[in-house]
Amino acid sequence: MVRDGGPTMIANWEHMKTWFGVCFLALVSCGPRSEGALSRPLPPVPAPSGSSSLPLASSVGSAPLPVASKPPPPPLPKLDTPELDEQLVVLSTVCHAAVKRNEKKVQYVGCAECLGTSAPTEPDGSVVMDPEDLFYPLRSFTHGSFTKPGADEVAISIDGCEPHSSNYGGMLVAERKAGTAWKLARYDSGVHPESCEAFRRKDGRDILVCRWQDGHQSYWHDRILSYDFVAAGPDGTGDGFTELLSMEDNIIPGCMGVEPGTEVRAGQVDSYGLKDETGDGVPDLWVAVSQYKSKETNVYKAACKKWIDAVNNEKPEPELRPSLGKKRNARLVYTYNGTTFVPTEATKKVLGTL
Repeated sequence: MVRDGGPTMIANWEHMKTWFGVCFLALVSCGPRSEGALSRPLPPVPAPSGSSSLPLASSVGSAPLPVASKPPPPPLPKLDTPELDEQLVVLSTVCHAAVKRNEKKVQYVGCAECLGTSAPTEPDGSVVMDPEDLFYPLRSFTHGSFTKPGADEVAISIDGCEPHSSNYGGMLVAERKAGTAWKLARYDSGVHPESCEAFRRKDGRDILVCRWQDGHQSYWHDRILSYDFVAAGPDGTGDGFTELLSMEDNIIPGCMGVEPGTEVRAGQVDSYGLKDETGDGVPDLWVAVSQYKSKETNVYKAACKKWIDAVNNEKPEPELRPSLGKKRNARLVYTYNGTTFVPTEATKKVLGTL
């Protein structure tokens, strides 16, 4: 007669006897170790003569696993100009780059994501060609040493997801060191001029000199300003701007009525640049401007009536500026005093008449 579990119990008992025997002989292999000589690890068994030593299991297990290298980025497409090619090289390393043509078939480089309100995805070097959805084109692309002397950097004004109150975009700085790729160094949200040039200070650091147009309720400002990344602070929230010139345009709001005696203006910046204008060997800022200016006259009122009728009937809008009289042109010069640009004495006199 076999009791319940008899054969299994016997087999288990034989197994347990074998296990207890092994533990009794080894002492250090089973159960908690006591302090003393038995707690020390056993010396390694020497390898047989003529055989190679094998690594211990612990060293094998702790070896780092090989990390798969990233595949090389795909080759960048060839664009219409060398300038566009250079822009694409930089943007492809700092954002998900994109290239698009406008309705006139002019090619633009930008990003397929905005940098201002969300963290950009890690770029993989790929380029979106003619995206149908999101496209944020760059506005200016300027080489210089903006954060410290000797730095190899480029400042890029680019459209973003910022609202009008934050100027619809920002300014990114990309940097590189010798033998390395470009990388995103900072993004100053709200700094969004349409063109810039770099001015080199005596300490070897550059500041930006830019043109920036903006309008609110048809009242337009055409400005020349400088931007200093160091003065703005590492997060771009400091006072980095210095306004140097603002040409005003209120010709359309004037058609809705102006206060008696108010001047109606239509001024703009035509061009600007950096060149030694005073002969001291240091580049100066020059600005070419034009302006129409007049009090509210009957000629202006009649032109406004035609303009309003055209807008209401969805017809081509007539030109308003000639109703303000003759256009005036001026060339302004600003010198750098070590801190900012200041107008020359001759320019001060001209500014007083604009």
